[in-house]
Amino acid sequence: MSGVGTGKVARAVDALRTDFGGRPEELRAFALDLVADIGEGAAALWYEVAMVKDNPYPVRHMVRPAKGAEPFALPLTRQLEEEIPWPTVDPRLPPRAWNRSFVLLPAIVDGGRDALRESRLYRRVWQPAGMEDQLRMVVYHRGEHAAWIGALRRRGDPPFTRADRRRLAPLADAISDALVAAREAERTGEPERSGDLLTTTDGRVLFASPAGEAWLARRDARGRLRAWVRAVDRGEAPSAVLDGFRLRWSRLRGARGTRYLVQLDRPGPVVVHPAFRLSRTQCDVARLAAAGATAAEIASMHGVATETARGQIKQIYQLLDIASRAELARVFADFTPHVELPTLGALRRASARLRHERRSA
Repeated sequence: MSGVGTGKVARAVDALRTDFGGRPEELRAFALDLVADIGEGAAALWYEVAMVKDNPYPVRHMVRPAKGAEPFALPLTRQLEEEIPWPTVDPRLPPRAWNRSFVLLPAIVDGGRDALRESRLYRRVWQPAGMEDQLRMVVYHRGEHAAWIGALRRRGDPPFTRADRRRLAPLADAISDALVAAREAERTGEPERSGDLLTTTDGRVLFASPAGEAWLARRDARGRLRAWVRAVDRGEAPSAVLDGFRLRWSRLRGARGTRYLVQLDRPGPVVVHPAFRLSRTQCDVARLAAAGATAAEIASMHGVATETARGQIKQIYQLLDIASRAELARVFADFTPHVELPTLGALRRASARLRHERRSA
């Protein structure tokens, strides 16, 4: 496919925005078919990321083969089960250019495809499925990771090119909006906290709390639960997550036999670093202010008026929905494992050097 007609794009955008109200699974399937078709991939993948074991991991996914392609299993759950680190950027620290834009693999991994092949994620997840290349997009919404979607190619296929990216580009915003809408629709009416299920050893549900009933209403949820309970009953190590929910279970023995009490908990969202919501200049100002620099010192380092620096700090407060420097420091302190803040002494020494250089010029 050398190009995509504007009529086809318009029809696809219209379908994404109007045809799937209240049916998130069908909407995702349509979006995946679209990405695989127009991106000329062997398949397309969608997944949702959440915080499990204090780290971001895929907690559920959907794979759609391109038309006529053989279905295949992508063992994406291994990333969580084996706690495999990301070979790319941590989902909490995304480059701004990645949001709502399809990106080629060489721009994702330092060292490109060769570096990815050396990663544990590639060896344990992608290689067993025969996947070799991806053209992917991440979607962030209200400061949270909302979705990952991309076209995939098998080993032996030509790599994705800029031409493939250009074909998908006109659909990026509509697909992003649709995936956010699917996420919001799915969560509407679903409780945020735990639900309880009581099952037999073969996974038949004997009791469900209201939250458990809401989860069971999802497509194929009962089938997935049966398979999970049967695996537990056989003594296999159970998956920590099922269909986007963390599972905790207890085995109950009584006169009527063995029962399983299963508790469903929604894992926490992947919240992006606040810098993602700020421009480069705002991020620099916020880091300085969080480290304790005064408005005058920030102004001196940036070559602006003190009132301008104060205005920038005020705007940052509004963007981050905070009201003080103390809150700003706490916001950045939450990400200290990922963001190294300069010390106040280093900031003041740098400010003094700048003032000296300006006087000497």
